[in-house]
Amino acid sequence: MSLAEAILSDHVFSVFRSTWRILDRYQSHIRDVNVNSSDDMAQNPIAASLEILAEPVSGIRSSGGREAARNPTLWHRLVEVIRGSIRTGRTSKPVADLSYPLSSPQECADAHLEEIEEAFGKSSRGSNQAALLKKLAGWWMTSFGNELDAEWDGSTDRWRESLRSIRGVNHETADRLLLWVAEKPAWPVSRASIRIACRHGWIEPTAEYDEWQSLFVRGCDSNVDALRALSSRFDEIGRTHCGPKPKCEGCPLAPLLPSGGPREMFD
Repeated sequence: MSLAEAILSDHVFSVFRSTWRILDRYQSHIRDVNVNSSDDMAQNPIAASLEILAEPVSGIRSSGGREAARNPTLWHRLVEVIRGSIRTGRTSKPVADLSYPLSSPQECADAHLEEIEEAFGKSSRGSNQAALLKKLAGWWMTSFGNELDAEWDGSTDRWRESLRSIRGVNHETADRLLLWVAEKPAWPVSRASIRIACRHGWIEPTAEYDEWQSLFVRGCDSNVDALRALSSRFDEIGRTHCGPKPKCEGCPLAPLLPSGGPREMFD
């Protein structure tokens, strides 16, 4: 089974449990990138991170949760992104079980907000998630109609601009949708990736948005599978090691830190 098929298989929504398996399949590509010396690591720290994270690492827990259905549609994948299942790896109902009003963009766009909130379940962010999903459903209907597996033809920038026009869709959400739903090379600039990259000295906190995209997208050779895998691991490392206060002991990326330790930054 190819990597692309694996990404779309029944393990796609339990990302953190299967990430290292995906990365193992990707290792043949990483071996072509010379990151053996410290100079090479400095030149391409993203490729170095991929190589380090290509092996199972103690201290990064796999996520439990139920397996997602086979061959989820792109609409169902969007629902999972907004519910946070892809990012957090939390247990959630498999996409095949999604019922009214989440099963189609038409149903979601026409549903009352309270119905979507109820479908999401009790959550401190449930209301915000439901409101955003309803807006995205309306956008989807305008862009693709009620097609569950829409074709995202055109450039990444075109779709990023379109998604960003939706009130409530910030840069991170837009890029997460581009990466996981549209299968476009984009990097969700999460708080975790900001902390990791800045503390390692790969980029300045004041860097422009385009610089962040360039660092990660070019560092992964615009490979969507690599970007997905690395983004998932960075989000997990952000919870286990690189929170408001860094816990570098046991972190798999500690070997890439500057000689003086993590750089200071202000959250």
